[in-house]
Amino acid sequence: MGLDMYLCEIVRTENHTAKPEVMYWRKSNAIHAYIIDTHADGVDECQVIPLKGKDLRNLGRLCQVVADCHDDRVSDRVLPTKGGFFFGSTHYDQHYYEDVKNTAMMIEAILKDADNPNMDEVSFEYQASW
Repeated sequence: MGLDMYLCEIVRTENHTAKPEVMYWRKSNAIHAYIIDTHADGVDECQVIPLKGKDLRNLGRLCQVVADCHDDRVSDRVLPTKGGFFFGSTHYDQHYYEDVKNTAMMIEAILKDADNPNMDEVSFEYQASW
């Protein structure tokens, strides 16, 4: 058991909608808290949370700032950890900084879609379970 987090892209064609998973985290409670607080009005009920590419870009920028600074005081202000049942550590440790750095890198890769100049408006869905 634990905090499992999924990000899927919404891919629509004329006759079908697919939701391929593009990112997965485990016990990245700071990322989860940011998404819940920023895009779900603080409501955390394992619901599907719609996001746009621009929302991911903002999260990626925050993650990059934290990864570059690697300073616990900055981390606590920009992407604070959040405790919860099976949410993992709330320390600003190696695991935290690896998650933040990997999130920044993955978001950058996801949003580098040369075939879609409107990447900021592409739809995604975030959902967590525990």
